[in-house]
Amino acid sequence: MLVEDIRALRQEADIVILAFHSGVIRLPRVISDYQVAVAHAAIDAGADLVVAHAPHIPKAVEMYKGKAIFYSLGVFAMTKGFPAPSWAEPAWSHGAVRNHTDLDPEFPLMPYGEACTLSLLAKAVVSKEGVLRVAFLPMAMDKRYRPEVLRRGHPKFDEVLNYMEWASVDMPHTFHVDGDEVVVTA
Repeated sequence: MLVEDIRALRQEADIVILAFHSGVIRLPRVISDYQVAVAHAAIDAGADLVVAHAPHIPKAVEMYKGKAIFYSLGVFAMTKGFPAPSWAEPAWSHGAVRNHTDLDPEFPLMPYGEACTLSLLAKAVVSKEGVLRVAFLPMAMDKRYRPEVLRRGHPKFDEVLNYMEWASVDMPHTFHVDGDEVVVTA
């Protein structure tokens, strides 16, 4: 049905962007096979850009057939003043689920792993001819749990960029910094 909807929209719109809630929560770098299949099918059907969210942390960026796929932007506002019930389960307490998801003691109200304080603001320049440019602005939570766009030169700017290179290592992409933006190309 999704492919049919995208094909129908392609006939009516200059630009088609699929934004949806999907992905493995908390675990950096882990992209489910279904996410790749859905994102690729969306682009094959005519989507110009795919932007997913849900995992509470930024995930890989991929260029597929010249079009960008953001597997997760991270969060802009998500706090929780109590531990998740799953933290008492053996898989969590023995570390099988915790790899790279230990909590950041400086952000006790964001219990989704250290990377949950990082996020991306996707940016696309579009025209009737299509998506002309795709980039992201690195973001991080400040000490009051507010998302902050990071400027080049801010220490966390490079932290987010390095994290995204690490998270995207298995996906075709090239990142280059242009001002305060990280431009995504094939």
